[in-house]
Amino acid sequence: MSTIFKKFILYQNNSIIESNNRILCEIEEAGDVRITMLHKKELLEAGYEIPDNNMHEKETKLSSCNENELSVNVTNNIDEWSEESTRFVLDKYAEYLEVAGPMKKLKNKKMIRMNTNDLETFLNIQKTYIQCENRYKTILRRKCICIKNNSTSGSKRAKISYENEIKQIAAKDDSLEPEIIQSANNTEINVKRTTLLQKSKPKNNTTKSKLLETLIEIYKEKENKNKNDMKRK
Repeated sequence: MSTIFKKFILYQNNSIIESNNRILCEIEEAGDVRITMLHKKELLEAGYEIPDNNMHEKETKLSSCNENELSVNVTNNIDEWSEESTRFVLDKYAEYLEVAGPMKKLKNKKMIRMNTNDLETFLNIQKTYIQCENRYKTILRRKCICIKNNSTSGSKRAKISYENEIKQIAAKDDSLEPEIIQSANNTEINVKRTTLLQKSKPKNNTTKSKLLETLIEIYKEKENKNKNDMKRK
């Protein structure tokens, strides 16, 4: 029986209702809609973006702001991503990646922080570092889910969201390239992602077992030969 996720159940301040890493959600099973607690890890692995409660807690402390200012802050800070803001973040990430280079340490942390500043400067959208990072990871997770679905025989082809933007980033960042690249005519192994450590891996248990069996056979043959020699004497 398949379960379909419908939506998160939120408090009036748009924060999620959670307990012990489980979140209150509305789901549909066999045509029946009901409310239940789903594990946060399962939701993330399925590609769903979970609202950040820390952001809402911060907003409630802005008591010194007047009503209009508070309304603007709440609107700008709610973790809802439009297509425009998502494309902006991905485009900026690709732009900064070209300048910094894919081999720089802490490149993600530095560039995502720059993205948060650009969002506020150019689009007047306030997002935290965590929100931008989660959005970026969510896009990549959904891409992986679509690729897995499309490679499964009989599955309806799923469209990869922001595919062009992801390709621009992947062209500059080897860590996003798949280990196996498939096309209509052939399949190629991506050497950049292939680990060379496999050559130095210790022998597995099967190899050790075969070696032991060989030594036992040699020992048995030697014993039989000695017995035969003794009989002849």
